[in-house]
Amino acid sequence: DRDGRTLALRADFTIPTARIVGTKLFDRAMPLRFYAIGPVFRYEEPQAGMRREFTQAGIELIGAATADADAEAIALAMTALRAIGLTDFRFTLSNAAYLQAMMRDLGLNEADDLALRDAIRRKNTPALMRLVDLFKLDATHKQALAQLPSLWGGGDILERAERSAVNEDARAAVEHLCNVLARLAQFGLTDFVTLDLAENRGMEYYTGVLFEGFVQGLGFAVASGGRYDNLINHFFHDIPAFCFAIGLERFLIALRS
Repeated sequence: DRDGRTLALRADFTIPTARIVGTKLFDRAMPLRFYAIGPVFRYEEPQAGMRREFTQAGIELIGAATADADAEAIALAMTALRAIGLTDFRFTLSNAAYLQAMMRDLGLNEADDLALRDAIRRKNTPALMRLVDLFKLDATHKQALAQLPSLWGGGDILERAERSAVNEDARAAVEHLCNVLARLAQFGLTDFVTLDLAENRGMEYYTGVLFEGFVQGLGFAVASGGRYDNLINHFFHDIPAFCFAIGLERFLIALRS
């Protein structure tokens, strides 16, 4: 600005909420529940369903790291879409902690790590196998990573995911996802869920369960969110949290279609 201070446009509501909790509300009784609706900004090329300024409606559930908390937030996102008038939707669920654990001991540099995760996310098995051969991974990790693109579908894939787990942290991530699904089943919402353990969107940000909500006929998500247990720690206090946001312009497109 005129006084030489660096200013920023708000990219989402999660970071300012994390700052407020980490600096002012950290001693309140947990969990804390917030909602926010308003304009946010991204430096991206405008395209269908995405503008540089758009409107988000979302929540932050702060101070709980349980499967109950994850399921509460996901169920609320689904309930919100129903209330809006969208009933033909599908949520893809993953757990960033699973892939983090599976790749933790590979010793890859940042570029190789990104390339491997990209091949996994795209379910590009030939590219994935070329990379694991290039990186000279041991047989155990090679076999486990080769399974990842096929770990999508219903709850039955969790048994295969557990068998492929290379350490206790990976197995714990599978168990946590099982518990989240069990709670969603109590809400009668598992028919709207597809699991996809190859999904690793924003893995530097998300630390646990993450999801995207899609509507029939649209090629982009209308809702997304996940667990971000490391963010508030940047503001001096280690507090777990879960968030989601719905893009208002996107759901209007979905309603029109």
